[in-house]
Amino acid sequence: MKAITVMNRKGGVGKTTIALHLAACAAEMGLKTLLVDMDSQCNATTIVTRKVRKSSDLDIAVTDLWDEDSELEFRKYGDFDFFILPGSEHAVAVPGQGTVNPEGMREARMAMDRLREFSFDLIVFDVPPAPGVLQLAPMLLGGVLVIPVIPDTLAVQGMVGAIRDRQMVLNSGVPLDMTILINKYKMTSANQSRMIEMLRKTVHKDSVLPEVFTDRVLAPDALREGKAVWQYAPRDPGASVWRRVCVRIVENLLNKEVEGGEDQEG
Repeated sequence: MKAITVMNRKGGVGKTTIALHLAACAAEMGLKTLLVDMDSQCNATTIVTRKVRKSSDLDIAVTDLWDEDSELEFRKYGDFDFFILPGSEHAVAVPGQGTVNPEGMREARMAMDRLREFSFDLIVFDVPPAPGVLQLAPMLLGGVLVIPVIPDTLAVQGMVGAIRDRQMVLNSGVPLDMTILINKYKMTSANQSRMIEMLRKTVHKDSVLPEVFTDRVLAPDALREGKAVWQYAPRDPGASVWRRVCVRIVENLLNKEVEGGEDQEG
């Protein structure tokens, strides 16, 4: 089992949109893929199910990972070919969210380990911007941390927080690669252009992807139709960039594990 965690401590940077596209791409590539909606706003769940739902309306939700007696099941919706574990507005109440403590992290690790019981090739986590176990727990599964960042000061500060969280995970002995993805770039903004140049010169410059997602409505429009951008507008040059980036992230993760041998799960 492989894992991708999409996270930035700043909201509004496109985490959900990118997580959905990564899951859609992996499914297209033939991987049995699960999207886990860890965010209590449940935006990914709303987009996939095409309905605004509360956890009380669902047979199963992400909070059931913390309930050892629950029977987990996963469904596909609409044209998306990946499974989803829906979000819950009650996710903020899981032990350790908001104030991380050893007991909360222990329970969160057990919750994540429940996912190992299933035969998914790849799990993509859409996590909230608020610090807590909902952010950290998925990273304990290893794999890759994808950090979407808008080229502005607040989003970059959120990126720095995510990098610090990754370091905590690395210090615990869990291997976790990192990819920084510049999103919502306004091509007419000189300030954003300078910020991108700065990001490409930082100590983490090797993690910054060369492609940049511009500030367009293409991706949100596609998701409103229940499709990835390359399915929605296959002739749009921007759509091909989205697919190329998603394929690269997934393939890099697969190739990394091939080079390193078998998964820890065997």
